[in-house]
Amino acid sequence: MFYRHIIAFTVILILASPVPSQSQIIINEIMASSYQSAFDEDNDSPDWIELYNNTSTALNLKGYRISDKKNFSGAWKFPDTYLNAGERLLVFASDKNRTGSNKYVIEASGEGINQYEYDDGFRFEYLKIAGDYDIQMRVNSLRNSYFNGSAGLIMREGIDERSKFAGVFCFNPDNFTFIIRKEEGTYPEIAPSTIFKLKYPNGWVRLKRQGDSVSGYTKDLGGHWYLIKTYYYPAPNSMFVGIAVSSSKEDMLAKAVVSDLILDGKAMNYDTLSGVEINTDITGKSYYSNELHTDFKLSSDGETLYLWNSAGELSDSMSFPALTSDVSYGRYPDGSVEREYFSPSTPGNSNQKGNSGYAELPKLNIPAGWYNNQLLLRFENNNPNLQIRYTTDGTDVSDTSTIYDKNSIVIDSSVVIRAKAYQENLFPSKEIVNTYILNDNSSLPVVSFAISPKLLWDTVSGIFNNKNIWPAPEIEGNFELFDNSKTRVFSSHSELSVHGGNSRTYAQKSLKLTSRGRYESSTFVYPFFGNNYLDEFNGIIFRNSGIDWQDSKLRDALCSVISEQIPSQRMAKYRPYVSFLNGRYWGLYDLREKLDEFYLSKNYHLPVEGINIIDQDEFIMYGRIDEYDDMKSKLFSSDMSKEESYKTIDSLIDIENLIDYLSLEIYCNNMDWPWNNIKVWNSVKYDGKWRWMLHDLDWTFGLWGADASFDVMKDVLEPDRSRFTKLFLKILENNQVRERFLNKFADLMNSVFLPNRLNKLLDSLAEGIEPEMQRHIDKWGISYQKWQDKINKMRNFINERPGWQRTNIVNHYGLSGYSKVALNVNIRGSGTIKINTLNITDFPWEGYYFNKIPVPIKAISDSGYKFKNWNTTLSFNDSTSPEQMVNLQSDAIITANFDKIDDTAAREIWSNNLSCYPNPFKDKIAIKVISESTQKAEIEIQNLLGQKLKTITTDFLSSGINEFTWDGTTETGNTVSNGIYFCILSTNKNKLIYKIIKFCN
Repeated sequence: MFYRHIIAFTVILILASPVPSQSQIIINEIMASSYQSAFDEDNDSPDWIELYNNTSTALNLKGYRISDKKNFSGAWKFPDTYLNAGERLLVFASDKNRTGSNKYVIEASGEGINQYEYDDGFRFEYLKIAGDYDIQMRVNSLRNSYFNGSAGLIMREGIDERSKFAGVFCFNPDNFTFIIRKEEGTYPEIAPSTIFKLKYPNGWVRLKRQGDSVSGYTKDLGGHWYLIKTYYYPAPNSMFVGIAVSSSKEDMLAKAVVSDLILDGKAMNYDTLSGVEINTDITGKSYYSNELHTDFKLSSDGETLYLWNSAGELSDSMSFPALTSDVSYGRYPDGSVEREYFSPSTPGNSNQKGNSGYAELPKLNIPAGWYNNQLLLRFENNNPNLQIRYTTDGTDVSDTSTIYDKNSIVIDSSVVIRAKAYQENLFPSKEIVNTYILNDNSSLPVVSFAISPKLLWDTVSGIFNNKNIWPAPEIEGNFELFDNSKTRVFSSHSELSVHGGNSRTYAQKSLKLTSRGRYESSTFVYPFFGNNYLDEFNGIIFRNSGIDWQDSKLRDALCSVISEQIPSQRMAKYRPYVSFLNGRYWGLYDLREKLDEFYLSKNYHLPVEGINIIDQDEFIMYGRIDEYDDMKSKLFSSDMSKEESYKTIDSLIDIENLIDYLSLEIYCNNMDWPWNNIKVWNSVKYDGKWRWMLHDLDWTFGLWGADASFDVMKDVLEPDRSRFTKLFLKILENNQVRERFLNKFADLMNSVFLPNRLNKLLDSLAEGIEPEMQRHIDKWGISYQKWQDKINKMRNFINERPGWQRTNIVNHYGLSGYSKVALNVNIRGSGTIKINTLNITDFPWEGYYFNKIPVPIKAISDSGYKFKNWNTTLSFNDSTSPEQMVNLQSDAIITANFDKIDDTAAREIWSNNLSCYPNPFKDKIAIKVISESTQKAEIEIQNLLGQKLKTITTDFLSSGINEFTWDGTTETGNTVSNGIYFCILSTNKNKLIYKIIKFCN
């Protein structure tokens, strides 16, 4: 519809819009959906408006106003700005609302300053400084530079291309680097920063000279400086110090925007700097930025823009239609009444001949999907002036692709059709991508990739060529998703890159897909993991199963579904997909979430701002690291033998998260940890506590010879194994944390980690991909029997692991052993027993706990009963108290005795006075309690394992009706999956249980 009406819209606008007079400042060009059409001084690419002085004299815009609302008094006001005759002015519609930033712009060419250059080439803005100094600066952006283009601070002994120097630079595309040349006429040495990547506008650099040493620093988002390196550098007392910028290419003029230049704590005036070109072919320049930013943005759906002169008279207006990414709309020729679309756009320059709209989309007679017979495809567009071009091998469509000649396209094997329509005086249509799969019986959902073969296999640049996987370049492609019924449910262009560590070298490579604003949307909007989970993602990963690729393909997936049984844990969701690449079968992939700041933002309902993610205990993935360093400093300086140290730990980290994280990693026997794969995060917008993230657990469950007896715990307890192990060992010096860790590990081995439960999860996963494994194996190797053997090996690990793991714990902590605890109640249905964190509802029950580690137990009566006493082989000081602390030295039998009571005489809350509705529920469920008196009560939600997911209230109930709501999330904000849950109401004398069901189609 957008393409169909675009020409008509243009004609109407020409007739309806004001015709500019010869005495006007007019709106000449509009960009309402900018991806990378023009960049501002903050390295953003906001919408923009180009004004044009359509007169023969210079005009002052002071007092002029502009707005996307027809409201002069509320419009954005121009500052004192002269526009010469025939001159253009670019105004950013960014909503930043500023008219002057005092940022400094340096334009420069030159081969640059790097380890490959014998002769430096750059523009130098400098002053002479004697003695020690400390200088810092912010590089906000560096545009139009080649690879290794740079901007930064430098000190030099001379103003020539071979001088000795030391400097710290922002290097495109994303690196901070300290560079030094100690001897004239030699190649420099470099020291790259590994702490975090450069992300403009936060290119903070600092250079400090102190005696015979010079140091380079970078700064994170929190304002914390990090030392890159210190060099011994005896140098003359007086040095040339300042800003160096280069494009890294002689025929390019880079544009750097810098700010916050501070010398020895005092802000510097850029006018005090001298400028010189050193070994460059194109002379650069420097000046203060005069960017204008309005207080509004433009709508890509189209709207009207109004411009008034200083007298409040409408000088010009322009209505524009819906615009796609980086396509502008404006006048051609400049200042005329004729309107056209421009791609490329021309911000600040004369408008070039454009087009009057877009060609209509190609229309195929048969939808994408699965078919059992030969297909005859036809494009059904009736426009005789339309030329349709298409490809069948995944190649991008261009003006040299095959022309559709009106004859049917015979499809007798699986294929991807990519097509565009072309028409004179119109832009080509958007590309359509349709996959047709013939004679296929895939039992799983399917992803079909359409990627130009040259981008994949080219010997020089192809991303599937192992020479090009480090680093991973991004390419463009399309992917379509088909559900189990083989109906296409999603299709989008995206950026693609190879993902993973060593698994990048495998023949079937993992692919990371990232949404970009230049395509249909800046996010992927689709519930990839089911309707009861998120439906918007910034990126997703089709994973080859990592190093488990030619083994079970299920280890990381198994850990993911196990983590769903543990409320404090989150791991990337898993869903298996059959894949096709350019119409060819490409094997099984695991669809996974991308673990980044957007993942945390969506899952924990947090703003991205304030999130910090630290990788490997030292690298900043996002945010800042100083808070993490502060947390470690406080813990390492604490005396963990003191009682208050537990409160310190609890205030800084989520103890439950850490314990569960460790327990799962250890029990599954992750061999690629704890020296690797450590990610931790926090947010001041949440609770500020640090939490660890499970990821990359494919080297688990006995992979590569690490059988059930293998003791990965020895690595966790080795202080020199990693920074993480040092931190964990320090925390374990606190006896309360140590006991909590051992008891919770025992809880998990008595519940989530039980062999029958894990085997059910494994069997379910294996059954899910089994129908597809033979074909996958035929494509990529090994054998079906070997795959079954690998699954059986995992089962053996699961069956044998409990005894070995308990023994490992006993040995490492010097315990006397572990004992079996048998729990029961005297009357079925009379009550439950909570042992440590487990709520036991099904009796008789037994589990194992470690000797001489106190384990709390509590008897809780059900409706119509009251607790009487304990019968046990142990010795309790007061057997009539419902709460006890158990110290085991041998196997124990414990029975909770309850007496039946008169319902009407003793109960304050009647069972029919707890209700939950609607039941089943989709998003949230109401909880209604009628109490006959004011009394303290607790309402919580538990899962089938008896684990508490969320506390609804621990407050007093008022006499009468009390209403609450559960939104289907856990304490950590995780949305629970479909299934059965229990709403449990407890008072001092009674407990009521109401079964609730979450169900989403």
